[in-house]
Amino acid sequence: MVKDSKLLGCVTTKNIKEIAEEQRAHKTVGDVTMPCSPANTVSPGTNASELIAAMAQPGAISRYMVVENNRLVGVISLTDLREYIALKLELESAAD
Repeated sequence: MVKDSKLLGCVTTKNIKEIAEEQRAHKTVGDVTMPCSPANTVSPGTNASELIAAMAQPGAISRYMVVENNRLVGVISLTDLREYIALKLELESAAD
């Protein structure tokens, strides 16, 4: 959840699954938003290879919020990183 460009918190599928099904229709995003932490955020300078390794661990989350100075600057997923690596390899092989 973002307000005035500042990241206030996030909602995960785990948060939603913890809500009883009959209560879900009555909940707002604010109701289920949890504080962000280093467990679900990275900085723009985070090494892509290290992030892929972290995401590949059993039970790891597949999306991280990219945060700089408490401001959300993006969201990165495992799919985004896989596509980045594939493109990088393609460009490197074309240069050879």
